[in-house]
Amino acid sequence: MRNFRNITSAFFCAGLAAATPAQAVEWGGAYGGDVRWFDWREYQRGEQLLKETGPLAALLVQLELREGPLFAQLETQWGGGLARYDGRLQTGPSYSADAWEEIIDSQLRLGYRGPTGSVHVGYMQRDWRRFIDGSASVSSAEERYRWRLATFGGDATLPWTSRWRVALNLGLPTESYQKVYTNNADDFTLEPGAGFYWRLSFPFRPGWQRYPGLTLEPYFQQQNMKDSDSVLLTQNGVSLNRRAYQPESYRRELGVTLRWYFAGEYERTAAGK
Repeated sequence: MRNFRNITSAFFCAGLAAATPAQAVEWGGAYGGDVRWFDWREYQRGEQLLKETGPLAALLVQLELREGPLFAQLETQWGGGLARYDGRLQTGPSYSADAWEEIIDSQLRLGYRGPTGSVHVGYMQRDWRRFIDGSASVSSAEERYRWRLATFGGDATLPWTSRWRVALNLGLPTESYQKVYTNNADDFTLEPGAGFYWRLSFPFRPGWQRYPGLTLEPYFQQQNMKDSDSVLLTQNGVSLNRRAYQPESYRRELGVTLRWYFAGEYERTAAGK
């Protein structure tokens, strides 16, 4: 995995240098926000163990460098919210609790943008932190997830209108990581099984003269995870004769992203360049 990350980083740096010579560099970017309905579910032998759902919100920053049709882009989202945990652990009774969520999604893209669309390749990191309140019989827990994915995708203007586009982003995981903190066992680390990520969106440019750089982007995204290998639980280094693992999981999000372009991609699209 380390070699793949090094190769990816070298590819990005080389592409950025090629796309942005000092005498011709242009830059732009956007800022905005995102609201989404978050839906996480875990399954064991085909039976749903739990679901974790609720509204989340995030802030967004996007920066772009380009030369002609070539571009290098960095985008980061950070946010979270309060969701509802409803279900049971791998063993034990069912219960419901509040679950605080924190999300950070970051992506680097290298691409080509033409008159009616674009294509890109890149690298994405998805961080998710959840804190689940306990109950009288279940300990509170904090879990931190990290996925790194090689991505590719693109967008295209719809043939019957210049204000709507369709965009697709696909991701293949190169690394999956999960750290669990709980009161009734020592901290432990899991590696959720790699799964496919995809995002389908429909960016829309309203054309309001008062807000010329505004776009709205309804989207749906999903990531599937296979179950992890199990690990032996310990407390103060002594075996508890119990094992834990991350079950098969699905993360789905339905939302709307708002971007306000202050330079760059929006102006090129609006001008048909």
